[in-house]
Amino acid sequence: MRNWFYILVSLAFGLGSGVLSAQYAIQQGLATPTVVIGPWQALNEIDISELNPYALAHTSDHGNLKIANFEVLYFTASKDDKERVLSGSCDYVLTGSFPDARWWSLTIYDQQGQLIDNQAERYSFNNTNLSQKKNVSYRINLATNARAGNWIPLKAEKPFVIMLRLYSPGVGSIRDANQIAFPKIERLACS
Repeated sequence: MRNWFYILVSLAFGLGSGVLSAQYAIQQGLATPTVVIGPWQALNEIDISELNPYALAHTSDHGNLKIANFEVLYFTASKDDKERVLSGSCDYVLTGSFPDARWWSLTIYDQQGQLIDNQAERYSFNNTNLSQKKNVSYRINLATNARAGNWIPLKAEKPFVIMLRLYSPGVGSIRDANQIAFPKIERLACS
């Protein structure tokens, strides 16, 4: 009788740890190939048949299957240029020159991939709604309190992620992500 008890406990422990480790691998997207340039990262263009089972489950669960690079490039940043985690308790400024793409946007999301609710109902800027300097460079403020010019509100104390989308990117951007004009993410004051 005692042996059966040990066998059942061992089976339950093995099954439980297997399920938990698989859930962790799926949530984290382990072994999903990425491109990393400074604080910016993106999924490589991949053939879905080449994904391992955990990466395939992560892709299915999070809905992040990539469209071909010649159509769109997606990049995210969860840290600033000095590798500090982005937090709503700090003010940031995004500066840069316009990337080589027919249309592009910068959008702020929470850690769960949801837009950050705010009374201004302002979530992103793109090359058509941005106050800019002669279509060459831009400056976007990220802060909890209102700022003049291009400003996206943050939630105090909450971490966030910035997404850069490039639609119909230039040939140079498709071939080598190092040629993309990524925005600089500079942290200013923190509360």
